[in-house]
Amino acid sequence: MKHLIYKLHPTLITNQKQRTGSLFHSVAIPFLKQGELDGACGPYSVWTSMLIFGFVSRNDVIAGGVFKKPKLRRAWKISKKLFMNGADEDDMSDLLKALNVFINFQEVSASMHAVIAFTIEKLEKSALVILGFETSTGEGHWMLAVGIEGLQTGSRLIPTGILCIDCEEPAPSIAPFNVRVILNATKSGDEFTQYFSSSGERQNVKLTSAFAISKRK
Repeated sequence: MKHLIYKLHPTLITNQKQRTGSLFHSVAIPFLKQGELDGACGPYSVWTSMLIFGFVSRNDVIAGGVFKKPKLRRAWKISKKLFMNGADEDDMSDLLKALNVFINFQEVSASMHAVIAFTIEKLEKSALVILGFETSTGEGHWMLAVGIEGLQTGSRLIPTGILCIDCEEPAPSIAPFNVRVILNATKSGDEFTQYFSSSGERQNVKLTSAFAISKRK
């Protein structure tokens, strides 16, 4: 028998009580809404990952307290430059390098099939993954992948979706994610996969790059 399960980053399920159907309640969800700081989605994804890892508090980020912390000051300065102009892969790499006292990261920019395989592999190893994608109209965006949706058959998990926190969407209210990337129709030659929003809207997207982030030991 197959069961649909959500495999989330360990930090997101600590002290949470699981209900029937893999829904959660009493969830303290790390989330930054785009516009609370300023523009660009890339820095929001980075700072949300820092919230999940516990390196900063939400108040640190919203109130600018990170600037008072010497080890975070350079990353905050880079973020402020990106808020008005957006971030490409090089910008994201520079921002993550400025946080290398806290994290390790690995980047891949390749075919969508390769980006998906990389993302699933890193999520299974309890990393967080910042995903870059383009819509069918060519608009670019970043979001934070925090888990895998899949069908469990015995000990085998067949991934059917990537669970994400998207700063452009409404804050998660039940489970600690607000977007799914649907994988069950994705083949190596497919040009697009589907982005499933919190409102139920679907759109075609092409995953173009990924940054896997883990705590530095």
